Amino acid sequence: MIATLRAAEYAAAGDAEALALWDAIIARIAAIEAGEAGSVSLQ
Repeated sequence: MIATLRAAEYAAAGDAEALALWDAIIARIAAIEAGEAGSVSLQ
């Protein structure tokens, strides 16, 4: 939930680079929760 709120904050501020990073973090968290921890890279 915190990652989603931070992503919304960056989107509202227009910080596309930070938003892209948070999108990657959210995808990583979702993969971990789905048991696919190795399938999503933050690089």
